[in-house]
Amino acid sequence: LEFPRHWRPRPGYGDVAGIPASCGGDDGFFSLGAMNGEGLTPEEVARHEASHKLKPNGERPRLEKTTVNGREGYFVFPSPESGVGAGACCVVPYPRPVAITGEKYHYFILYADAKHIRDLAASLRFIDGEGGG
Repeated sequence: LEFPRHWRPRPGYGDVAGIPASCGGDDGFFSLGAMNGEGLTPEEVARHEASHKLKPNGERPRLEKTTVNGREGYFVFPSPESGVGAGACCVVPYPRPVAITGEKYHYFILYADAKHIRDLAASLRFIDGEGGG
């Protein structure tokens, strides 16, 4: 995942295996997430994110199909009333399920400001446990 050099780890988000779970700056941010989602399609996981009870993407978020690192995924963009700097996300299935802190996950979720989400998602590469691509 490539992001602007001046972005720094955001306090309060912790890390996963030594990797900051969130970074940002005055111009944007990203946070890393995951969902079990076993048996769900990428669209179903995206709809789940879009319908979150806290409505982080506004009242009428927009879904957009995409391809990330050769895998079908979905963007969830905030509805217009959310304003500038509103959060978006990108849902992509892992190449194979991963274990994070003892739990199994099938989906990677990248949260970011809407301005940066496309570029961040385009830079995403999954690596295997041996360090290969």
